[in-house]
Amino acid sequence: MRIHTIAATGAAVLVLTLSACSSSDNSDERPSETASSAPSSPTADTAAAQRACKDAWRQAVEEGAIDDGTVSVENPPAECDGVEGGAGLAAEAIREHIQEGRKQLEDCMDDPSAPECEGLPIP
Repeated sequence: MRIHTIAATGAAVLVLTLSACSSSDNSDERPSETASSAPSSPTADTAAAQRACKDAWRQAVEEGAIDDGTVSVENPPAECDGVEGGAGLAAEAIREHIQEGRKQLEDCMDDPSAPECEGLPIP
């Protein structure tokens, strides 16, 4: 089952990446912005919002919400509302999840008797 989840998550990364790449970033379509005295670097609030969004994507992956379609690019987690770069954060969270799953699988190949290996299809 874990291998199926990793494969489905990989497919979700591909879909999210393609969706992010195909989205329109034409500056002509954006409303004009007025000059402000705000710094151009992300603020602590922006960083916290991005972290919450990424964490929400990560939770969706771990709970299977992406696999069952509850969460998707078209229906992102509520924590991502108004967060710029949500699709990129989703892809990053999914990539990290896959890397951790791959590491766990490699570790279990070395020692299949480890408790965290229970349920993995290791010969």
